[in-house]
Amino acid sequence: KIINQNILITGANSGFGLALTKKLLAYNNYVFATYRERKENLLKIKNKDLKLIKCDNNNLSQIESISDFSSKRPINIIINNAGIWGQQNQSSLSEINYEDFKNTIMINALSALKITEIILKNKNKNSLKTIVNVSSMGGSITNNRSGDAYVYMTSKSTLNAITKIMSIDLKTKHNINTF
Repeated sequence: KIINQNILITGANSGFGLALTKKLLAYNNYVFATYRERKENLLKIKNKDLKLIKCDNNNLSQIESISDFSSKRPINIIINNAGIWGQQNQSSLSEINYEDFKNTIMINALSALKITEIILKNKNKNSLKTIVNVSSMGGSITNNRSGDAYVYMTSKSTLNAITKIMSIDLKTKHNINTF
């Protein structure tokens, strides 16, 4: 059980992020919940320990705004959950939209790196103890037997590489566990 922690959850308005938000609030945690555009599911949660943050993980200036909130209340746990599938047709090289590809990698992988950087620049950086980057089987190079979903699978493989690097670097330098 995670109790009495300050937790940042990206992509918290639906699915796994919403379920985590509800569960972690039930255990007396303070949750910073980010959403891209829609927040109606988060608004239904009536809890004084929930702080909503508009943050499109494809927008660096919005990601930077997380610093404003984390400087007031130290973050103990980051859960990088925000993610998208990307363009519909990803099974043909001739159909890849590279602008969409770039945006998907930013949202699914690079934003996790940027958010961590922002929190570590914060005056309360020593409070950060755990980072959880939510990936999927689609990010596994070993288990890829389908030969499609270029955009999504590449973005999640990138997140897995970032997670591995952070797990060594941040453990050594800051005693932060990264999963």
